[in-house]
Amino acid sequence: MDATFDPISGPGACATAPGSDLPGLATYRLPAAGGNGYTLMGSPTVIAKISSPAANSELAARLLDVDPSGTETLVARQLFRPQIGTARQVFQLHPSGHLFAAGHVAKLELLPKDAGGTTLNSYGRAANGQGDITVSNLDLRLPVVDGPGAAGGQVGAAPALPLPCGTEIAPQFSSVSYLRASIGNGKVVVKGKTAKVPVDSAPGSNPCQVQVRLLGSGKGTSGRSAKRHKKSGKKKVLGRGNATIAGGQSATVKLKLSKHGRGTVARGRGIRIQVTTIDPKGNTVQTAKVNFKHKKHKRHKKK
Repeated sequence: MDATFDPISGPGACATAPGSDLPGLATYRLPAAGGNGYTLMGSPTVIAKISSPAANSELAARLLDVDPSGTETLVARQLFRPQIGTARQVFQLHPSGHLFAAGHVAKLELLPKDAGGTTLNSYGRAANGQGDITVSNLDLRLPVVDGPGAAGGQVGAAPALPLPCGTEIAPQFSSVSYLRASIGNGKVVVKGKTAKVPVDSAPGSNPCQVQVRLLGSGKGTSGRSAKRHKKSGKKKVLGRGNATIAGGQSATVKLKLSKHGRGTVARGRGIRIQVTTIDPKGNTVQTAKVNFKHKKHKRHKKK
């Protein structure tokens, strides 16, 4: 298979091959394109948790188009050297323009090498001392020219991309499209006077300083407090906490709940979580509804 797509010893990008999944590779498939299909235009982006204990390991990536007959064609590829350890990381394949026609499947392959021939007769050189790499929680994002709702509803609005803390983007790009730290997977857990919120730090070598707040809708307050919140448009702060999280890592941030916050959380209405990244290169904010669960204190009987 490596030799099939070799640009020197083989047909290269014009080659086709059987589209079945091969052993020893990590393979991911998007649903078959619906409607009139969609057109890739730009760099496919991979965001994943990658564990790589060896210093010299490489990760080869290929994006392929598998047609309804089961034949695949190479669309884009890339070689990536993950950082040592376990972290959430981001890399992109080479940019490409390609139509995934109706019924065609976008398939991503992750390999330990993309070398079919000798060192000087291949797409990429195999790494010395290649070690095992574990990939999980992978997110494949394809930039397309089609608007949201295309391809039978498969194309959606572009989600925010992680932006490493301590770095800034080019001025022509909007910071609204980027987040440094974000709400992690899992539920917010409330126990007594504290709430625990999962937060993901953006991939990169720099840690992210985050401020996490639990917000209420402002409903249920009375008197001057209600009028003040209605006039200002601000949400009631039910609890808050701060943390510094290493780049590409996940952490649970503890929030101290106010007395009002404990009562509001118990009712569970109109509650949101807000993660603000405090960064000298520009702050980012993410707010979302909360799915949380209560942990009850155990009561012990007096003897």
